[in-house]
Amino acid sequence: MRVSFLLFLTIASGLGASLAFSDEVTASQKREILGEIQFLLESQAFAPGADFKRWNAILDEHREAIDVAKEEDDFAKAVTEAFQAFGVSHLVLFSPKNLKAMGEARSVGLGASFKPLAEGLQIVRVLPDSPAAEAGLRIGEIVIEADGVAQPKAIRGKEGETNRLRIKARNGAIRRVALVRRAFKTLTPASLSWVDDRTAVLAIPTFYDAYDVEQIEALMREASRAEYLIVDLRFNRGGYLGNVTLLLGYFLPPGTEIGASVGAWQQSESRSMWGAAGDDLLGITLSHGERLRVVEGAGVSFRGAVAVLIDENTMSAAEIATAAFREQMHAPVIGVKSAGAVLVAEQQSVGYGFMLQFPASDYVTIFGRHLEGNGIVPDVEVRDQLRLPGYEDLAVWKARLLLERQRRRQAGA
Repeated sequence: MRVSFLLFLTIASGLGASLAFSDEVTASQKREILGEIQFLLESQAFAPGADFKRWNAILDEHREAIDVAKEEDDFAKAVTEAFQAFGVSHLVLFSPKNLKAMGEARSVGLGASFKPLAEGLQIVRVLPDSPAAEAGLRIGEIVIEADGVAQPKAIRGKEGETNRLRIKARNGAIRRVALVRRAFKTLTPASLSWVDDRTAVLAIPTFYDAYDVEQIEALMREASRAEYLIVDLRFNRGGYLGNVTLLLGYFLPPGTEIGASVGAWQQSESRSMWGAAGDDLLGITLSHGERLRVVEGAGVSFRGAVAVLIDENTMSAAEIATAAFREQMHAPVIGVKSAGAVLVAEQQSVGYGFMLQFPASDYVTIFGRHLEGNGIVPDVEVRDQLRLPGYEDLAVWKARLLLERQRRRQAGA
């Protein structure tokens, strides 16, 4: 199976997923899978500066870890870790269980994401209806001990097992909690909330399969009466470009060009025609690349001012959307620098239920900005992003302030 023009990035164990499963992969299956991977990397993969013909040499360096991996998930993890030597995004081997969990938007674990600190693991996300949410874990708190290990670097376990944690609250108070690892939904639906009678926040958690076109249309109809709209793309790790162009259709005229992609054959053709000048990927992309254009947004148009919220987990298609809002609408961007993981990728089966995601094209915004490896630097940095009921969201507050100042400047002009 092959999926074209896909932008999606999965970060393993970001929500405390279980790391051990019973399904095993044999040595002969590994050889066949690795052979398919080599063929796809050498014949179809493309990323600026990446030499995918180095795969055999890289494989040799990681051979021991790959050979000792008996279970499917461990094998996929070992191969994906070897891919990191290429230094590019969107290069992942998915195991059958990974694919099933992605398709069902479910995982097993705690339902929280963590950022390592010297003191332990800081909680940066809590999913609703998860063990973490039920235990009252809050964004900004720090896990200072996990299962008897002080200053933990990870929290591990299998479904049904209990993790006993010591939590340091933002006010310094310490408490103990016990969380039983279980299945939970990994994606929350898009939502619209109102900061005041003039300001709405549209939170879009994904552009992947869970992006509900009809729901977004309904939310945009409600948002159309707002003067200010804050588009929250924090923790949005990407998805289909078609969903990005649909969203932008509520804000920009149909047909608006927001960027272009260029693949290996275009670079090869340019080199044969222009020699060394054919290595100018930026010029090739903007002059000969496949253009990405806005699609009409279901008859709904937003005419107010827009701001965008991002963080280090804003990736891929979400970065493309952010760049379009900034370049086309002068939307201020608030938060933390985005991931810089922006390559057009494809997915193809490599046998035995495994799927390889690999980069096939580079992407440049229509204003000539190369996002892969660079990310988007916010206009205003806000690292303390509290998003639980009862906690003021500093990023939203900053965005609202910027939009009001922007309106006053325009009125004064």
